[in-house]
Amino acid sequence: MRTVMSRIAFLLALSQVLVAQPGILAPQNGVTFSGNPLVIVVQSEEADLDPAPAILSKSEMDEYIHFKVNLQEGFNRFIIRYLNDQGQVVVETLRVIYHPSKNNRWGALYSSFHQTSIPREVCSDCHDFDMDSPSTCLECHNAVVDTLKADLHPPFEDGCFDCHEDYQVTTDVCFDCHDFESAERQHAPFAVGDCTVCHNPHGSPNPVLLRGKTIMEQCGYCHDLARYQEGTHPVIRHPMQSKDLTCTTCHNPHGSPYLRFLVSNPQNFCTTCHESK
Repeated sequence: MRTVMSRIAFLLALSQVLVAQPGILAPQNGVTFSGNPLVIVVQSEEADLDPAPAILSKSEMDEYIHFKVNLQEGFNRFIIRYLNDQGQVVVETLRVIYHPSKNNRWGALYSSFHQTSIPREVCSDCHDFDMDSPSTCLECHNAVVDTLKADLHPPFEDGCFDCHEDYQVTTDVCFDCHDFESAERQHAPFAVGDCTVCHNPHGSPNPVLLRGKTIMEQCGYCHDLARYQEGTHPVIRHPMQSKDLTCTTCHNPHGSPYLRFLVSNPQNFCTTCHESK
């Protein structure tokens, strides 16, 4: 009899552990995102969030509260208050980092609640979707739909899971298909495998799937081109608008064995366009 009672007590204790406790379900604290806005999911009968101006919408379903918030580039700090099982107010701080890929100054591995069991075990209680279907991805990641109007990256046409393994993207996934020669001097985004700083991996109406409309615009996201034109840079003597020149006419955007990523040896660089005298 004592053994049976002990087993019952153990099962009751285990059931209390398995029942999800009120609190922040997603995202994990301290993660980095490249997408915006962000949805914060709190399990509680009542919750609020500061700073309030960051809230784009708030929706409640049963005991789950969803805050859609607008992120600022860099570190974002949210104060979340919610009621626990005893009706007491609990205050938690959530810190996340946001950096759009076109301006990679907050370099870190991207994370999301896909790294946890939350989507299958929690979200599926209310949301009826197939986590293995690419169409399901677009229900939440609807910003990607905008690229459907553009030239698509072939892997994206085949679905999401050619590149997203376990809902994540490794930093070297681009090199599974694209073979680039390693150079002695490498452009920083290329050196760390962050191709999405310059290229949209899903699709783009711009040349070579660039995020910027032109090569000049793309380079201008990180490089102050006006400063070059005001100084001694050779571009001041090369009117690009009339000669159809771009940054990549002279510089290799991935890397080069030559100084400043030049496309050829500086000793005879100019003679690639100008006759030697």
